[in-house]
Amino acid sequence: MRSIQTNTLGVYVYPYFRGEIERSEAGLVLRKFTGSQRRLGHLYPVLDAPESMVFLGGLTVNDSPQLPYSRSPAGLASQPAETDSAGVLSVLAPGRLLLILDARWGEGFELYELRR
Repeated sequence: MRSIQTNTLGVYVYPYFRGEIERSEAGLVLRKFTGSQRRLGHLYPVLDAPESMVFLGGLTVNDSPQLPYSRSPAGLASQPAETDSAGVLSVLAPGRLLLILDARWGEGFELYELRR
C-alpha cells in the first residue's frame, strides 16, 4: 500500500509500504507495517454498498505500539482517542483498493492505495 496525504499546504505521495488485510476471529483486519505512520483496524461491511467497507482503527507513529479504535467493542472508551482513525475502503479494480482516511473539512485527508 502507499499513502497519499493532503493538507492545506499540498499533496504528498509516498512510496509503497508493507501492509495486509487478513482474516481474524473478529473479521477483516487491515494493518500497515512499515513507514513512520502506521494503522491497525477492522473493516466492516456496508449493507447498501457491497463494494465498500468501513475502516475503524488506530494511527500510531514509528515504533509506538499499534492501538485499536478506542470505541470498538474491545475498548468502549467514553471519549474518542486522538489516535482513532476512520475511513471508507472501496474497490477500484481487481487487485486495487482505495481507502479514504480521516477526512476533515478544511484540514485534509489521507488515501491508501492498496495493490496486490
